[in-house]
Amino acid sequence: MPPPVVPPSILPLIPQHPAASEALALALEKLTQPVLNHSLRTFIYAQHLVGVEDPHLGTSPVTPELDVLPAEALFVACILHDIGPNKCYDARPERFEITGADEAAIILRRHGASEAVVRGAWLAAALHATPHTPERLGGPAATLRLAIRVEFESFPRPEFRAGDSDVTSENVESLLPRLGVEKDLSDDVVRQALVNPQKAPTASWPGDLLRGKKANPDWEGLNKEF
Repeated sequence: MPPPVVPPSILPLIPQHPAASEALALALEKLTQPVLNHSLRTFIYAQHLVGVEDPHLGTSPVTPELDVLPAEALFVACILHDIGPNKCYDARPERFEITGADEAAIILRRHGASEAVVRGAWLAAALHATPHTPERLGGPAATLRLAIRVEFESFPRPEFRAGDSDVTSENVESLLPRLGVEKDLSDDVVRQALVNPQKAPTASWPGDLLRGKKANPDWEGLNKEF
């Protein structure tokens, strides 16, 4: 399988910051092309969802510690949020979301981000697969969670033309095609959970996927619990 690449049309959207460059290098090393494309789309959507709320959940009664992440920190959280299912992390006991959040925090801290920014990025990545909670937290956690929901069609896609690039809400999926990311990602999460069941606790998204696999062990299509 060839190594993943970032399409030239997307490169202008990536923040010119050492933390973003390091995170992208790690993503290019560890992610498949479908998951890389998904992570880049998530970042693009997230940029246009800052401050947006889910009207069905209402406004949180608490004020987020950090309303907005710097662009490079949002990019680091988005590009690494699904890095955890890589085989190199199989031995870690935590869910894949925590692994990605930890990697994001390490990189941001190494490049001088404040602890408030590190915490905001960590929470955003760690909670991206947790329904309702990040939306109610507001701030970066809500932003990344809503971008994930746009990706999987449970929240309206924002309309945009992304700054100085030619990327728009209409062409983002043609520039960054999906390539069956749902199956690619869910298969990796299940593979890892079969190796290390601690990574798929009951009542979590990895746990749901593992249960779906065990209920239909010979099924070759998309996991029925996705």
